[in-house]
Amino acid sequence: MSRSPSSGVGFGLMAVVAIVTCCALPVLISAGVLATIGGVVRNPLIIVAATLVLGGAVAYALRRRSCDRPQG
Repeated sequence: MSRSPSSGVGFGLMAVVAIVTCCALPVLISAGVLATIGGVVRNPLIIVAATLVLGGAVAYALRRRSCDRPQG
């Protein structure tokens, strides 16, 4: 029984979707809710807070990913 090369790609894609759904989705939802509330009440400070939440989550993910790689 031979496996096609695309089966690994499909498994990798499913893993990425699972990680995004598990870990990033709550942050994306909270940032979206904050931005929506800020837009409804026309308060730029709430929109800035949503941007900071999203930016902080992206920075945390990138920093964590770079720390997981072996140095050398």
